Amino acid sequence: MQYRVYYLTALLVLILTIQIFGQFQPASAALTSEMPPTIFDFENNKLTLAEVGHIVIIKGSIQNTENFSIPFLTIFEVRNATDSSTLAIGIIGGEAAPSSTSNVFVSWTPDRTGTFQIRQFILNSNLGMSGVMPAVSETEIIVVNNSFSSSIHE
Repeated sequence: MQYRVYYLTALLVLILTIQIFGQFQPASAALTSEMPPTIFDFENNKLTLAEVGHIVIIKGSIQNTENFSIPFLTIFEVRNATDSSTLAIGIIGGEAAPSSTSNVFVSWTPDRTGTFQIRQFILNSNLGMSGVMPAVSETEIIVVNNSFSSSIHE
C-alpha cells in the first residue's frame, strides 16, 4: 500500500509540473546526459554503497547541444533491481542553457537493503507528451544495513 502512495504522489507531482510548465515530450537529441547518475553523500564523497536510513544525493547531468535554451523535466527513478518495482521518483524542471551541461540533484533515503537501479529520464518542453520514453542513463547502487564507512566511499 505504501508503494501505491509513492506512485500516486509521483504521478500527481508530474501532472502538476506539466500544468505549470506546459506539456513535455521525450527529449530530442539536443538534450542528453553526459554520464550515468552518480551517488554522493553530504560531504560530496562518491558512494559505491549506501546505508539504510542515510540520505544520499543522486546527481545527473543534462547536456544541451543547441545554441538556444530548452525547457526540460528530468525524472530520476529508483527501482529494485530484482523485481523492477519503483521505490522513489524525483522530478526536476528547469531550462537548459545553450550549448552547456547542467548538473541536477535529488536526494533519496534508502529504507531497505538490496541492489537498486537509478534511472534518469529527460523530457523537453514542446507541443505534446508522447508515450513511454527510454531511460537516458542509469546506474546501480547497493544498500547495506551496516556501517562500512571505510568501504562505502569510492
